[in-house]
Amino acid sequence: IDDICIEDIAHSLSMQARFNGHLSTFVSVAEHSIMVAATVQKAGHKGKTLVEALLHDATEAYLCDIPSPIKPLITGYKELERNLARAIGKKFDIELCDLHPAIKDADFESLVYEWDCFMIHVRKHDRFPMSQDTAKTSFLMLFDYYRNVLK
Repeated sequence: IDDICIEDIAHSLSMQARFNGHLSTFVSVAEHSIMVAATVQKAGHKGKTLVEALLHDATEAYLCDIPSPIKPLITGYKELERNLARAIGKKFDIELCDLHPAIKDADFESLVYEWDCFMIHVRKHDRFPMSQDTAKTSFLMLFDYYRNVLK
């Protein structure tokens, strides 16, 4: 647990592409996580739930972003991911194994949005993705804000 740190998570997620890089432009896992947390916050949630939303894909900082349809095909992967989620959750005093339904809903909503904007309707989106540096900095700022301000 001592080796887990938020800076490593933010850096790694900001450098990893959503959909394993199959979008029309680079969209990072960090940016996706920020979108999920923002959606959960707009729904009225606070404190730990927002930290959990921001870190819902934190295991991918150490295991990489493997597309969901592939994960069940890798023997032992789900157990490894769950064990790592438990360790990350313990490190930050949050629950990452059994996510709040609002986080699951926001995650799916973000997936649909990203797919629609950056795959189905190439370049027909209402915003441009964040740079990797912006995603990393924003991720770290939100982590601090959610943990220390919105308790």
